[in-house]
Amino acid sequence: MFWKKKEKKRPVVLIADDDSVMRTILRSIVEKLECKDVIEVGDGNEAVAELEKQRITLAIIDINMPEMDGLEVLKIISEKYEDCSVVMISGDAALDRINKASELGAIDFIVKPFKTEAVEKKLSKITKKLFK
Repeated sequence: MFWKKKEKKRPVVLIADDDSVMRTILRSIVEKLECKDVIEVGDGNEAVAELEKQRITLAIIDINMPEMDGLEVLKIISEKYEDCSVVMISGDAALDRINKASELGAIDFIVKPFKTEAVEKKLSKITKKLFK
């Protein structure tokens, strides 16, 4: 009897940030970590639309975005897409926002501005756990 080798699903990473430069920086970091399926969106509504289209493994979501903020997106993910892990990102490091993100299920929080090397190290640890 031949066993079919279980095919490993490729991780899909969603980057949601209204700043296109920030999306480009985050994409380059994520792609260095061997995550080649990366989707970029500029607001919360676009993020939710992508979640509805395909299975997202990891979402990196800015809190302050137009249309729908990142905490609202995180709430939707925690209610409907439990297989999606979320890292929140924001220029506002207020403790109440970090706590709210954590309560809603975010696995980590990145404060802008950041050092690329530090974010790469943080995301490397996360992707190694998620994409085994």
